[in-house]
Amino acid sequence: MQIAPRGKFAQRIGISQNYYRYNSREIGWKLRNLGLLSRHSGTRKTLRFSRDVRRRIHRLAAQFGLQLPKVADCEDCKEM
Repeated sequence: MQIAPRGKFAQRIGISQNYYRYNSREIGWKLRNLGLLSRHSGTRKTLRFSRDVRRRIHRLAAQFGLQLPKVADCEDCKEM
């Protein structure tokens, strides 16, 4: 998986704008460090987008200063 954070977000989390190839273990640790915990689903680990996880993602976006469009029927967007 290739992830290329850009602009202020990349600067804020200390990543250059060059591409970096993450493996699944690194992705898991990065999610964990952000407070997003994955669960075993038999053969692999998954991240369920529960109400709490969606709320956490919205809060992280705000903490990172991301200016994202609000979705009209999203309860989390309304709370922000």
